Amino acid sequence: MLVMTVPLLVVSSSAFTAVARAQTVAGKAVYGRDFPDPQVVLVGRTYYAYSTQVGDTNVPVMRSSDLTRWSRRSDALPQLPDWASAGSTWAPAVLAEGSAYVLYYTVRQTSSSRQCVSVATADEPDGPFRDTSREPLVCQRSRGGSIDPSVFTDVSGTTYLLWKSDDNAEGRKTSLWAQPLAADGVGFGRSSVPVRLLTQTARWQAPAIEGPSMVRSDETYYLFYGAGGWDSATSGIGYATCRTALGPCTDRTTSRPWLETDPDGDAPVGPQGPSPFVDRDGRTRLGFAAWNGHVGYPRGVRSLWIAPLSFNDGVPRLG
Repeated sequence: MLVMTVPLLVVSSSAFTAVARAQTVAGKAVYGRDFPDPQVVLVGRTYYAYSTQVGDTNVPVMRSSDLTRWSRRSDALPQLPDWASAGSTWAPAVLAEGSAYVLYYTVRQTSSSRQCVSVATADEPDGPFRDTSREPLVCQRSRGGSIDPSVFTDVSGTTYLLWKSDDNAEGRKTSLWAQPLAADGVGFGRSSVPVRLLTQTARWQAPAIEGPSMVRSDETYYLFYGAGGWDSATSGIGYATCRTALGPCTDRTTSRPWLETDPDGDAPVGPQGPSPFVDRDGRTRLGFAAWNGHVGYPRGVRSLWIAPLSFNDGVPRLG
């Protein structure tokens, strides 16, 4: 099981009083084609990367031995459940649970026309995953639906599902949520309830905060998120610090993004979809997507970026 724990610097409370300087990332995308909302998982010595639907591929998956050269994309989820409609399958997250693999993903519920979170399982990390559910696992219909699942395993061994309530579909400010999963990673723990971690408040975050992911450094939990218009150069990545995996959380990027488009015109442009992971050398990295070439579909693509992630006096740093 992947435990997102990084034994780095001790975090001091005074470190959070300063406004973090916006990050820049040198280099280029590690995969230049379309690969939005990425998640990277290490299984053995092989990396598997998953993304939002591309073309007719529900959950694109590819593999790499070095995070640079990637295999051809295949479909990790070739068939959707009967209650779901094709064409809007987003933001997958895979959990390695013993010899099995659990996929959480966003899909459209036909009956409500809302985006909801469902779960599928497979014997191999690249699938095929099978979803035998009769209804979504999470679908906050009164909040416009639920999207962008991710998984986080704490040092205690408890795994949590994080997601976004799709309030902006109803013209409201969005929120990020978490809830403990069952011991086998499939579905929620008995008697567990969803907890709201963060709500959109800053001007730069409009129209939504989304794509939550979490990593722990020493005693502090870092909640990363994407915000702003995902289809523009103004989108960026922010973060909050939390006392536990279930909060309370404090937004640390209320005046500007932590990672944003370089004002000098260099890439990445419009970063979104943050997803931390640990490489096979035990180092933490951040995967994310950014526009490559033209901004916006259909001419542009959101490519896969990967950068080293560290923490300096409680402030996350890239590079």
